[in-house]
Amino acid sequence: MVKVGKAEKLLQRMRDSQAGWKPNDLDRLYRYYGFKVREGGKHCVFFHPKYPYLMATVKRSNNLGKGYIRDAIDLVDKLIKLEDEEDGH
Repeated sequence: MVKVGKAEKLLQRMRDSQAGWKPNDLDRLYRYYGFKVREGGKHCVFFHPKYPYLMATVKRSNNLGKGYIRDAIDLVDKLIKLEDEEDGH
C-alpha cells in the first residue's frame, strides 16, 4: 500500500536534490511504492512484485552516488506510468 503523501514528498525531495541520500532513504522510497527487497551481502535488490522487471540494486554504503537516486526516480516514474496505463489514464 502506497502512503501517497509521504511517498510523493520523498520522491519530490529526491527530484529537487540528488545528493546526500542514504540507503535507508532509498529503502523507504521503494517500499512506499510497493517494492520488495532481497538482502544480499554488499547489495540490496529491490523489485516490484507486480512488475518483476522493475528492479534496482543498491549498495550498502553510507554514501550513495547521485546515479542511485536518478535510477530510483526513473524506476518509480516507470511504475507510476505503468499503473496509470493499467488504470486507463
